[in-house]
Amino acid sequence: MRFKIFRPLAVVLIFFAFLLTAQVQAADEIKIPEEITVSGPPLTSSPSILLLAVAPEFEKILGIKVKTVPTDILASQCLLAKIGKADLWNVHMGSGYRSLYGVEEYAVEKWGPQRIRIAWKGAQNNLSMMVKAKSDIKTMADLKGKKVGVYAGGEGYISACLAFANLTLDDVIVVPATGYTGALNMLLGK
Repeated sequence: MRFKIFRPLAVVLIFFAFLLTAQVQAADEIKIPEEITVSGPPLTSSPSILLLAVAPEFEKILGIKVKTVPTDILASQCLLAKIGKADLWNVHMGSGYRSLYGVEEYAVEKWGPQRIRIAWKGAQNNLSMMVKAKSDIKTMADLKGKKVGVYAGGEGYISACLAFANLTLDDVIVVPATGYTGALNMLLGK
């Protein structure tokens, strides 16, 4: 019963993973891999938690093991897939679009735009900006003049959140973070 809700999801993921990685061959020549390597965010992120929840179904249904390679740096996750060290890149579309369109950290000739196919769009993540519970910050507007952890590739997302209060990154004190998880760790004082 543990993963029954994930079984249809796992089948869809497996199907699209094969479309993404298999070369066009006669059906009797297709070799099913024993393992799929997936690059992605740290294991504390929602995309990784979802992947870890469905990974046992990959092995159970098709006998394919899922090896995860987590890193907090978005561009390194994409790089692993680009150079063939990972079969798939486990990323939410909010981050994946940047490499697809060659914007933000991918706005250089070496990087973008990338030829990326979406294997599975997945669920919508309802992420938001977080503050400490005892903070005097109650609305987006209260962030004016406050420190905000900003990571490479997260500027667009954070700017969009700030825009709800007619604020920009110029209205806050930008504190560089290693990634989404790094920003959360900074907030927690780790």
